[in-house]
Amino acid sequence: LSEISRVLKPGGTCIATIWEEVNMCDLCMKTMEEVTGEPFQMPFDPVAWAGGRMDPLIADAGLTLASGHNSLVPFDFNLGVARGGEDLSFKLGMIMALPKLAQMGKVEEAKATYEKHAKAFGLNEKGELVIAQDYRLLVFKK
Repeated sequence: LSEISRVLKPGGTCIATIWEEVNMCDLCMKTMEEVTGEPFQMPFDPVAWAGGRMDPLIADAGLTLASGHNSLVPFDFNLGVARGGEDLSFKLGMIMALPKLAQMGKVEEAKATYEKHAKAFGLNEKGELVIAQDYRLLVFKK
């Protein structure tokens, strides 16, 4: 934020986004927990700055909150076909865990588990996994 403050023209506006709700991560963690038998921790917290937790940092950088700040925006993330051998949905949905799955030799088991849980996370009539997620707008001025 200090770099944004440095390069933003006086009166300029910055619009950025952060994840508020990432159900795709919940599907990944549920799949991994079932496959490994233990809770899976993401390598980072995708919602660490959600819920307005960026606001003090924005102010500390000398920036001012602007109209539209902290607006929630729903985002339906279509991961593609989740069943029938299509790997794209699985690879996108499990991207944070793929190295561990490969190391454990459990990729195929994880695919079957992922497909089993897909319906609860937004599997539509076309077989596509469309996961509802939300992001938050950060809008601030210099």
